[in-house]
Amino acid sequence: MKVIKSNKQDSGNNEFKNKLADNLQGLKLKDLDAVECSECGNPTFLQVNLLRKISPVLSPSGKAGFLPLPVFQCCKCGNINEELMPRTEDE
Repeated sequence: MKVIKSNKQDSGNNEFKNKLADNLQGLKLKDLDAVECSECGNPTFLQVNLLRKISPVLSPSGKAGFLPLPVFQCCKCGNINEELMPRTEDE
């Protein structure tokens, strides 16, 4: 099995990033709430990936593969806060 990823540029995604950057220009760090681990209170996180299997029927290549989903995990205890988990369709 292989990881499925797209090589094409998503102009809609670039437009979103540009709008987000424009909206963030006036923000000050002191005005933002810090995120802490819900288990131990640690404020530092590492980006890790959850993997989801893709069946050949759903895969663009017609072959089974994996879809990486980036999430943030607490550096101290390994917990992933619920608010940092990817949303499912029923949420």
